[in-house]
Amino acid sequence: MESSSQVPSEVRQRTIFGHTLYSTHLQENRTVKVVLPPGYESYRNLPVVYCHDGGEFLTHGRIATLATKMVTDGELNPIVIVAAHVNKAHRNDDYAITGNRNDAYNRFIVEELLPFVEQTYPVSQDASARFMAGVSLGAHASMVLHLRYPDLFSQLLLFSGAFYNELMTAMRDFGPLSLLHAWMLAGRNETAVDTQMGAVNFYELNHNAHGLLIERGAHIDYLEDEGTHIWGFWQRHIPDALAWLQRRLDA
Repeated sequence: MESSSQVPSEVRQRTIFGHTLYSTHLQENRTVKVVLPPGYESYRNLPVVYCHDGGEFLTHGRIATLATKMVTDGELNPIVIVAAHVNKAHRNDDYAITGNRNDAYNRFIVEELLPFVEQTYPVSQDASARFMAGVSLGAHASMVLHLRYPDLFSQLLLFSGAFYNELMTAMRDFGPLSLLHAWMLAGRNETAVDTQMGAVNFYELNHNAHGLLIERGAHIDYLEDEGTHIWGFWQRHIPDALAWLQRRLDA
């Protein structure tokens, strides 16, 4: 990978470009924002992290601000962040493995978004430099994409994943998951999260998913902490997730 952790001293600001992509698979426009690191003009083959619920990752998670600070402090190699905004009216349809638009959403990511980013920005096309992040149902969507396209997306940042029964069954039936490397976060206070299905114990979902993934041969860095199912908890741990990402780049 031809990138460096040294950022030119005269350049300390990130750059954000916004795009509207028309998806033939979803039959709608999708908003995408691409966050480039300080001094991006000097780099080639940058690592890239794709974020579901991208708008919230930027505004509530402050991932661009936190990543830029880590880059300028020398704690993180320069990376590109691709924030794919959600269509809130179809979030379950798009993200859930049982959603009636899940296949179309997966094809949007793989056949439309990924080629656009790789043709437009100085990102690596090597899977070892490609990451995907999601919170709750977005983490669910990330895991589905790994199961569908394990050679493309094998490094996941999973915040309080919605590991419902249908996804657990798919993970169990997939076979060995030895290609998967994931960082997982679970909040010990996520025991009664209000959802459309009623109160859900996300702590138990993630604890069980962690056990299954280890059993299936996945490589998991699992973190539990006091916290609830809110962006304040996830934001607090984004630097931990990015530090794991850096360890993967160094591996």
